Amino acid sequence: KVVLPEPVRKGYKFLGWYENSNLITSLANKNYSLIAKWEELEKYHISYDLDGGELLKPINTYTKDDIFVLEKPIKEGYEFIGWITDKNKEPVKELEIKNQTSDLFIKAIYQPNTYKIVFKSNNQEIKVDIKYNETIKLTELNLKNSGMKLIGWNTEKELNGTTYILNTELTYTFTENIELYAVWTSLINLELNSSEKVLTDLPIITKGQKEFT
Repeated sequence: KVVLPEPVRKGYKFLGWYENSNLITSLANKNYSLIAKWEELEKYHISYDLDGGELLKPINTYTKDDIFVLEKPIKEGYEFIGWITDKNKEPVKELEIKNQTSDLFIKAIYQPNTYKIVFKSNNQEIKVDIKYNETIKLTELNLKNSGMKLIGWNTEKELNGTTYILNTELTYTFTENIELYAVWTSLINLELNSSEKVLTDLPIITKGQKEFT
């Protein structure tokens, strides 16, 4: 007895071998011209809530025969924690789709990355942890400089970068650690400090760079 092979076609169910309209299940001693008959499998859809993230190669449809692990989304300043679904309320980082026979709604869960702001003044240095998109007020931080008054913070050591006036609220949208340098002004008519540049006029935020509210 000759056993006919059963072919495989992605996204389809094999219905059998046909000659004209006749299903052929066994072979007699003659020539045949057989054609495989297929039925397309039902397709199901994935709906994503990426919460501002991005998928490079999203999978939007699948069949019950498909097996795959969902791609991890990318979101600037955040770490991907996992996917949640109607059935899985706890985030799952490696979410496998297998034997699924219904549409699927999934939501991406993230947590903000943590960075450091290093405040510098002469030989003084203070490090502060801050999360991405967190807002912080730029205060004096108990820094002292005899005869001088702190009026702000600058993004460059030579004070040629963006200056934030004291008590400005800065929303952190950098994706790396940053350093801020103290901007002092003299309380009396003193010579310029040799280790730090002194500004005698109240600075303004430099335009054309990142703005914060």
